[in-house]
Amino acid sequence: MLFAYGGVAVGAVSVGGLSAGLVSIGAVSLGFLAWGGLAIGAFAMGGVAVGFVATGAFSFGWLAAEGRYAIAREFACGVHAAARHANDAAAQLFFAEHPWLDLRSRAGKALFSLVWLPALALVAGHCFRARWLRQTRPRGTPPTP
Repeated sequence: MLFAYGGVAVGAVSVGGLSAGLVSIGAVSLGFLAWGGLAIGAFAMGGVAVGFVATGAFSFGWLAAEGRYAIAREFACGVHAAARHANDAAAQLFFAEHPWLDLRSRAGKALFSLVWLPALALVAGHCFRARWLRQTRPRGTPPTP
C-alpha cells in the first residue's frame, strides 16, 4: 500500500495513531523516516526518538542524537548529552552540516512541527466522515455506530 491513514496505518507513507512505513508520522511511528511522540527508525524525530540519527526531547541515536536528553555513540548535543563527542566542536560541526537535525535551527523547527500533522489529519478526517454520514443518512433514521 502506498499511503495509509487511520488509527493503525501501515504503508509506504503512513499517518496515524500507530503507523509503520518508509515515511511514518504518528503518535507511535516505526519507519525509515519516523516522526511522532515515540519515533523509532533510521532517522527518528519526536518526543522520544530512537534510531540511527535521533532528534527529540529524549533521543537515543546510534550515530547522533540531539535534544534535551541525548545519548549516542558518536555525536550528541543537548542539555544532558552522552557520546564520544558530547557538546564539543565535532558535535557542533556535525549538526551544523545537517541543519534539519538541529532543533535550534529554523529547518529543524519546521521539520519538528510535522509531529502535529497526524492529530490534525485524524481530527479533520473524523469531522469529514461525521458530516458525510449526516448528509447521506435519511431523515428520521437513528445514527449507526
